[in-house]
Amino acid sequence: GTSVTNKRDAIRVRNSGNTATFHNNTFVASTDQVVTSGFMVARDDGSIETKNTAVFFTDTGGSDDTAFGATVGGSFVSSSNNAAHDTSAPGSGSLDNLNAGEQFQHSDSNWFPKTGASIIDAGTDTGLSGDAAGASRPRGSSFDIGALEYILDKIQIKGGTTIKGGTTFQ
Repeated sequence: GTSVTNKRDAIRVRNSGNTATFHNNTFVASTDQVVTSGFMVARDDGSIETKNTAVFFTDTGGSDDTAFGATVGGSFVSSSNNAAHDTSAPGSGSLDNLNAGEQFQHSDSNWFPKTGASIIDAGTDTGLSGDAAGASRPRGSSFDIGALEYILDKIQIKGGTTIKGGTTFQ
């Protein structure tokens, strides 16, 4: 993961006259890393397009804990199907007020959708056929929000037998 030590926005687009595009991303940070006006900020005529992007702080509580923030002439354009811990996720189909622990399981630096998470099948087609780990998109009835698609890792059969991922039946 990226460590932000300057206590400023982690991603800031400004004075660009163009649009920065973020599709199918997962950003998780702690508020002691990012504390100014948000994690992802558009300002001074900068524009950001986000789709299927999840932004979460793991320890919210302060007034500056904004996931997506547009300030001083900046904007989010053509955005949809995003997710955030607060009410800042831009665009239609976006999910607000989510808890990272209820949405993700993680190992090392990978944040996978957790079974039952509302980000599963809540995304939109962004033209990408694979996720960050190389799994095909979509894996379920629709695309997932975030960098990784949900993959069922085990099935429990009546009687208590558990089948783990990678088992092939013919």
